[in-house]
Amino acid sequence: MRSIPAIATAAVLVVAPSFAQSVSVQLEALTPLTVTEVAGGVTATNTVPAGVLGSYGTVASGTNANTRADLVWWIDDYETNKRISLLHTLTAAAGDFAAAGPHEFLVTITPTTPGGLVLGDLNISRLNAGTPGAPEAGVALDLNNDGTFETTNLLGFYMPLPTNGTPLVLRLVFDGTATGGTVSSNGIYFDIRPTNGLTILDAAVPCAPAYPLLELYAQPVFTNYGISFATSPINDPVVMLLGLHAQPVLLPTPAPVPCFVIPSPDLALFSLTGSPIWSQIDIPLSVRPASLYAQAIQLAPIGLVASRAVRVIAH
Repeated sequence: MRSIPAIATAAVLVVAPSFAQSVSVQLEALTPLTVTEVAGGVTATNTVPAGVLGSYGTVASGTNANTRADLVWWIDDYETNKRISLLHTLTAAAGDFAAAGPHEFLVTITPTTPGGLVLGDLNISRLNAGTPGAPEAGVALDLNNDGTFETTNLLGFYMPLPTNGTPLVLRLVFDGTATGGTVSSNGIYFDIRPTNGLTILDAAVPCAPAYPLLELYAQPVFTNYGISFATSPINDPVVMLLGLHAQPVLLPTPAPVPCFVIPSPDLALFSLTGSPIWSQIDIPLSVRPASLYAQAIQLAPIGLVASRAVRVIAH
């Protein structure tokens, strides 16, 4: 794994001033998280106390296989995205009942950048699944925890993150029930992703589509307004090329389409076993506008074959 602190001249990658933009996320239960089942006239409950929640947790009403209520939460914290997930699954046999909530959660998204400037956006999505006749989950969202619910039917929501260093605070009320003979599964997902002023374009197609394909992934990251590149795992030696310019070279490979390598060879990263290669390139605002090319090359039984090539334009 390697992080390279930016882009510059015609032949080399050089260090640029570091300015790490990022965000932190916190999930808090404002109410105790209680789940309940009533199976055969017998009631069972379980509760997690109110308070700040860890990166993963679960609470189940009991061990009944046919009637139960489960609540799960987890936080994914990556350079390419932050995600908070809430999921409850409710199952009720004939004549029984299961419930989760109502639960109140507080989601706090805080810029950790000097000066508070974070280029990113927030998407909130909802999964609603279950058997016909299952009661629909109740969802209400208060955008600034000011007592006003802006939406009570959260099917999809988007907003840019604030850029003045002020934390974004959201209050969510979430509850659901399942009655005799129904199953209800409902999820709420808060996704925070960087928007770094990057345009990612295909510069060449892979040249051996019939062969087990080597993939190249390119995703914006929070740190230094940068981008990450990664290859898929494969059983052959691989090299990832990163270059500041397009310098096409035709490989002498018997492939269905011409096999072009696009990037100038300014930086090469190797994996002799085919395990994934990962590299993060910082593109601070001080070095923009800039362009960067990336591609992976595989030593396959038929010869050298190339992944797709990408061009990244930093505006």
